[in-house]
Amino acid sequence: MSTFSKHRDAPGPGAQRTFALVAGASQFAALAAQLYLIAFTGYADADIRDSCLDAGFDVHLVKPGDINLLEKLLGSDRAGA
Repeated sequence: MSTFSKHRDAPGPGAQRTFALVAGASQFAALAAQLYLIAFTGYADADIRDSCLDAGFDVHLVKPGDINLLEKLLGSDRAGA
């Protein structure tokens, strides 16, 4: 059983495949480069965090989360995050 399938609200293989398809399609390359993906899960496990980052997410946050950090991330560009 994969790490993703053990946790209902963790981004699953579908999220990883979808991002890979978008990022790999030449017509979406510019869009994919602009995406800033935030995984917001209920799990603080290092393996979940690592799986999210490996799947292409830029940041992994744990629910309930820090609203100030989320606002900062949503208001920042990639270089400033």
